[in-house]
Amino acid sequence: MEDEKESNRQDSPAAGGSGSGSGGDELELIVAESELGGGGGSGVGGGGGSSSNNNNTRVKGPCSPEEDAVLSRLVAKFGARNWSLIARGIPGRSGKSCRLRWCNQLDPCLKRKPFTGVEIPKFVDTVTPQYKPKFDALLVELKEAEEKSLKESERLEKEIAEVQELKQKISTMTADEYFEKHPELKKKFDDEIRNDY
Repeated sequence: MEDEKESNRQDSPAAGGSGSGSGGDELELIVAESELGGGGGSGVGGGGGSSSNNNNTRVKGPCSPEEDAVLSRLVAKFGARNWSLIARGIPGRSGKSCRLRWCNQLDPCLKRKPFTGVEIPKFVDTVTPQYKPKFDALLVELKEAEEKSLKESERLEKEIAEVQELKQKISTMTADEYFEKHPELKKKFDDEIRNDY
């Protein structure tokens, strides 16, 4: 009984073994790597490290047609999910680069049609005719209000100028000059002074 558990643990993918159905998967990866001129299985087998291509140098630049063919075959076999497993079959390529290449270039679901001219529909104003008379009436009212406010501001400016002028005159005027201009106030002032004494 214990021997069965140990053999199951060794065969499980978590233990680094080939697993029950992954023996063919690893063989597929080894074959794919050897087709590309790789190291014949280096990094395949789950031993040591999270990156499967530690021993290989990373390849930069565009993918070759052979890499594209291998990538398509591996995605068809393993599905477009486990990109780190798929990357083991293409030496020098990471899971991310394989995923990007598949999703942006190789996936047969991608539509490869040239862009057509996009027609922007012309705006047809159906609302304005209903509100145009009201809008015109508002414009007339606004123009009238603007004219009234201009007239009022001009009147206020004149009034302010007159008040400032009077203020200036009064500030420089003596009491005698003021009473000469306003004799009724002089009489009233004199009466109040007499009543106080």
